[in-house]
Parts: sequence; structure tokens; C-alpha cells
Amino acid sequence: FSFKLGRPFFTVATAAPMDGFASSIAAIHVNHLKTTFQAQTPLAVIGDTEILKNAPYPMIAAGLGDLLGKCTCLCDWRLSHIITGEHQCERIMELVENCVQDLLPVAGRAKERDPKVLGDIMEGLVLTGVAMSLYGNSRPASGCEHHMSHYWETILEQRGQRPAPHGAQVGVGTVLVLKAVELLLERKVDFDAARRAAEVYDPVKWREEIQRAYGPAAPGVIEMEEEAGKNASAGRLARIDTMERRWSEISALLRTLPTSDYVADLLSGLGAPCRPEGIGIDRKLLKDTFLYCKEIRARYTILQMIWDLDLLDSISDQVIEEMG
Repeated sequence: FSFKLGRPFFTVATAAPMDGFASSIAAIHVNHLKTTFQAQTPLAVIGDTEILKNAPYPMIAAGLGDLLGKCTCLCDWRLSHIITGEHQCERIMELVENCVQDLLPVAGRAKERDPKVLGDIMEGLVLTGVAMSLYGNSRPASGCEHHMSHYWETILEQRGQRPAPHGAQVGVGTVLVLKAVELLLERKVDFDAARRAAEVYDPVKWREEIQRAYGPAAPGVIEMEEEAGKNASAGRLARIDTMERRWSEISALLRTLPTSDYVADLLSGLGAPCRPEGIGIDRKLLKDTFLYCKEIRARYTILQMIWDLDLLDSISDQVIEEMG
């Protein structure tokens, strides 16, 4: 309403469960699909730690989960810069990265409702929202771990089920993506096999799969792909060529990520969900998530890269077997 009316506003937070406080965008369900709209940043965000520490604990854990997701989302952005040439802003990336790195050593004290730690979580969430506002979109704070969350919200709401808090879903998504990266790094990538898969890509079959996987939300996803063409063979083949030339650089970047066990243990130690069953995600939905959540945004991510390499199906099976 503030954006529509052109009226200023400020926010008084009673909990810190997500990073939207200072963002200039809003993700809203429209036609069954989580869609991003332009919004307005507040003049001020007030987060009194004496109030924040008394918030329901699942909301505190959700805020931490949302912050942990910045590890994979920043990796997505760097990968896209290497593979597609997408612009990146190092200063904005450093702002977000510092929010996470400063919090990790003290995150365990969140369960004690330590006001200083809760203030750090709130500050980190506000600053990642500022990063989105500075860049003009959600690239600095939302990657494939968020796409998992958006997909779960889309499907669970179609089923009449209430999704888990957004940050809790992002935390679980982060663990799943990190596990997929670890399994990718264990493999010897066959770039020629990836090229053969790209050459036989069938957009008609893809649309049929999207209609099944997204239900009433499918038309919006199909329209987005028709405009972006991120799955088209020509672009995919060019990306595979780049990946083959720069695989040592890509591998080195992926190895800088925290391990899935580290993030899962951190979440678990705080009493937050760290596995799909903890947020009501069954094995079938989890498989669809790996294969199709990347279609919810026209943005290059770790999951798109694994799909480009024709490994998403097999790696997701392995992740589900170990974690699902």
C-alpha cells in the first residue's frame, strides 16, 4: 500500500524471521505462483532486542535459517558470473557475506535468547534487505535454496496445507543444496554426455512436466521460460563449453561452501528443522522440488548448473536416499 500510495512508512519488528524488512521488493502469491513485485523501503526499521528475544522460538530459528541461505545464494551469483557473464557487485556481496560470517561463531547462543545474538540476526536480515534494495532485485539474498522454499509454498498451498515458516524452509533447502554440491564434486563430469543431453532437449516434454509439477501455477512458469529461454539447447551448450574450460575455477568456488553436515548440525542444535520431513516434505515432492524448482525464477543457480550437466536427476536421487 505504501508503494501504491507513494506514502512513507517505518517498520517496528516484533520478531526477526526473514529478510524482507528493508527490501524494495515483495514476493506475493498471484495466480498460484510466488511472484515478485516492486515495493518501497521503509524510512526506518526498529528492532528492540528486549522484544525480539521474547518472540516464539520457531521464528528466531527461521531468521537464522534465512541468513544461512545466503551461503548458497551468493555462490549461485558467483557461478552465474563465471558461466553466463551475469553482472555481480562485489561490495554488495561482501555486505551480505559479512552478515553471515559475523553471525556463525555466536549463532548457537540464539537458543538462549541472547539479546546481542538476536540483535545480530536482526541486523543481518535488515542488511540483506538493504542489499536487495541497493541492487534492485533479490539476487544478493535469494538463490536456489529460496526457489525450493517458493516451490514448497506453491504446492503445499495448492494442497490446502500450511507451509513451514519461510526461513525454516530456506534452512532445509540450504542443507539439501549443499549436499547436492558435495555429491557433484565427488563425480568426474562428462561434458560430452552433457552436450548430448542438451542437443535432444524437448521443450514440449518439458511443458508437460511443468503442467504436472506446478498444477494451476504452470502457465506462469511456462510463460517465464518462453521469455527467458534458459533451458534452450543453444544457451545450454554455450554454458557447458564455458564450464569445461573453467571447471577448476568452478570446483574451487564450490569447495568454499560450508558442508551440509555443518549447517544441518547448526540448525539441529538450535532446535530448527534441518531435513525435509521436519517441514512436511515427502519424498515425491522432494524429487519434484529438485527437478523443477529452478523454473520458478529465470535465474542461474547451482541447480541449473547441475541440470546443464545432465546430473540433476541422478544426484537428486542420491540426496533423497541419504537425506529424504
